[in-house]
Amino acid sequence: MNPASVTFGIFADIHTEIMPDGKKRLAAFLDACEKEQVDFIIQLGDFYYPSHRSPLKCPPEQTPVNVAYALHAGNLSEGEEIFQLFRSCPIPHYSVLGNHDLDFWNKEEAIHALDMPAPYYSFTANGFHFIVLDGNWYRDSSGIFHPYDHGDYFACKSNELPWLDPQQLDWLENELNKIQGPVVIFSHQSLHDQLYAIHNHNLLHQLLRQKAQRDGNLVVSINGHNHIDHIVQKDQVWYWNLNSMSNCWLGEDFATERYGAQTDNAYPNVRYTVPYQEPLFAIAVLNNNTLEITGRESCFIGPSPDELGFPANRTFAPVSAKVSSFTISV
Repeated sequence: MNPASVTFGIFADIHTEIMPDGKKRLAAFLDACEKEQVDFIIQLGDFYYPSHRSPLKCPPEQTPVNVAYALHAGNLSEGEEIFQLFRSCPIPHYSVLGNHDLDFWNKEEAIHALDMPAPYYSFTANGFHFIVLDGNWYRDSSGIFHPYDHGDYFACKSNELPWLDPQQLDWLENELNKIQGPVVIFSHQSLHDQLYAIHNHNLLHQLLRQKAQRDGNLVVSINGHNHIDHIVQKDQVWYWNLNSMSNCWLGEDFATERYGAQTDNAYPNVRYTVPYQEPLFAIAVLNNNTLEITGRESCFIGPSPDELGFPANRTFAPVSAKVSSFTISV
């Protein structure tokens, strides 16, 4: 029997290689988690780059502008310092692999640096069961699955990534069969049928739907990656897209000064984003078959997406500086 509840703090996509104030943002999150006496904390990927610049495994012409800048940036060591702040937190802490965590690492290097037991794994807290998945796989034209490695995935076509590999899906099915009570799954990429989601989401959804229908328990999938605030229910399964702690990427067509010339020059990728004034994250309370989310609202630093003419149809949810508060249950 589960105890009354488990409380956890959660954030996604801090992107210390982009942001000039990552340490301040993370410190605010950790302070809030300490105040709320959470049982664990988890980050959903795209945390930081290593201070060394390993060669990319993709051609220069296919390297995104943010990664190209990072090859020559002088501030990547700050990411390691910020991650050590996360790692040194006395609260139990967990990580999810993001795609950008594999721009300058392979998976073995990344899970070692992020202090993870494996690319995908499960853990328990207060008797509740949690699952971490790894969507950082691409499938080539021959149908063979490959793990992301030093940015090689930038050379892939859109239909080639991302995926959950078959071995991981088999493992997940076995895990779901063992769980008694609600299921919470963490991933970087969305597991739902939406923009930038894993391609085999239908197969994944069948497993989650069967679990929800068989046991009548709450089944929730939580992801980052898209830098938006979005929650949707399909059948009896909930899919929550957690907004970035830091920003939404608008792209080169919408570049503008954000923090001032000196800071923007030191962090050249920040001009392609719309940063959030305050860090966005959530405190979640899982109580048997109810998940209560307390989010945060902020505002934009500099011109908003609307003021820049960023089209609303570029994403499947409005760009907003918030993580909504809501409650879901069965």
